[in-house]
Amino acid sequence: MKATAALAVLSTAIGTIANAGTQAPEPGSYYASLYMGSANGSQCLEHAGPLYPGEVSFSGLNGTKHYVRSPWTYPDEAMVSVHVLSVTSGRGTTSWKGKLTRIAKGYGGKDWNVSGSFTAELHEIGSHMFGAEITESYGNCTEEMAVSLVRVSSDQ
Repeated sequence: MKATAALAVLSTAIGTIANAGTQAPEPGSYYASLYMGSANGSQCLEHAGPLYPGEVSFSGLNGTKHYVRSPWTYPDEAMVSVHVLSVTSGRGTTSWKGKLTRIAKGYGGKDWNVSGSFTAELHEIGSHMFGAEITESYGNCTEEMAVSLVRVSSDQ
């Protein structure tokens, strides 16, 4: 019993120390690894399972507009998908809601331009890296993706 209580106190202390050193991610360009965890609905542009490389132009926790870009290449098809996240509530926090615009351009017949809404939960790891859980809703579709990000430039 004493060992369990001591472990609980130690775990709490370590967690407090780790959280005290966390810094908000800085604005800039981030390399992104995007995992599509689920895609539910008849109008979804993607399906669950793919892992994509990408780039995020992050304007900071107080920013109003963020861009998630992802290149896709398949046989006889290549395009870039852009998710424009316009924050309407939660600025300055790690929980956002807002308007979504998704645009894709390329060759192979898969261009699109859709609008909807999004929610995002940011998980601060440090000033140069963080994770995000993003849920996007548009038409008859809800997609959930996990994103891990590492800062590569202060430019956006």
